[in-house]
Order: sequence, then C-alpha cells, then structure tokens
Amino acid sequence: MHERREHPRIDFLAQVQITRDDEVQILSTENISLGGLFLNADPYEYPGIHVGTDLDIMIFAADDIGFDLTCRARVVRVAGRATGQPGFGLQFTTIDEPSLQRLAEYIAHQERRQNGG
Repeated sequence: MHERREHPRIDFLAQVQITRDDEVQILSTENISLGGLFLNADPYEYPGIHVGTDLDIMIFAADDIGFDLTCRARVVRVAGRATGQPGFGLQFTTIDEPSLQRLAEYIAHQERRQNGG
C-alpha cells in the first residue's frame, strides 16, 4: 500500500489535552509528524469526535522534547477497533512558527537517532 503522507512520522508517546466545545479530554499519542499526530483512543468512547471535528490541543512536553506544543487540529481519520489501532488521525491546522520549528528539530533529531546517526 502506498503511503500518502507528506511528512514522515515518528513514534511519539505523550499525553495530549484536547478541547472541543468547552469539553476537555486527556488522550495519548502514538506518533507525530510536522503535519499532525495520531491519538490512541476508542472512537466509541468519544462519539462527538468525528472526521471534520476541529480540536484545540496541547501536547504536554515529554522530557526529551523539552517544550509544550499548543495548536489547533482537525480530525482527518477515525480508526475503529477492527483496525487493531483505534484512534484519531489529526492534521494540524494552526500552529505557530516557533512551535513548528521546534517540532521539526525534534523530529529530525529522532530520525537521526533511529538511523544510527
């Protein structure tokens, strides 16, 4: 199957606060790229979140990333239990340039580590 991603993704485990219509949830990430991230969650537990839903998100800094990231994202994919990896694929829609630059540096660093560099 051909991968349609514009940006490479890396494994990334962190907690994320998502806010929609004054409702706050804490979920965990699976991976991240410059274009978005994947949240581990059972979609049946979050019936108000579907493709097209806009969310305010805050990624809490893991020790190795060194910063919190706040942005806005849109749900572009919902994966059910049958996929083996249920959750939500989010695409960043609004992210400030300094945060995007820090994220790019972090991803590049992690890719070098994974490739033995």
